[in-house]
Amino acid sequence: MAASRIELVVLGPDSSFSYKESPGDPVSRFGFEWLQGRINEGLAAEVRARGCDGLNEMTLRFVAFPDSPTIEDDVTAIEALFSPELRTLNP
Repeated sequence: MAASRIELVVLGPDSSFSYKESPGDPVSRFGFEWLQGRINEGLAAEVRARGCDGLNEMTLRFVAFPDSPTIEDDVTAIEALFSPELRTLNP
């Protein structure tokens, strides 16, 4: 594999990143920023330690797409997240 950058993506519907303490409570978001940061620190250390040929960066990020009623709508939302136009706006 001749990649200089690898981005790992944890992808799921918005509801999979949310929770309620109890039925009447407001919806809260899981705070994965700390986990993402620690994993990215470990990935960066491994890339440096292993001296991977040509691989300069490996990262992980969590991405949510809107909950939808159909799989077709899910596919459309996921495709929009990874479209070339969006990628240049939000690298």
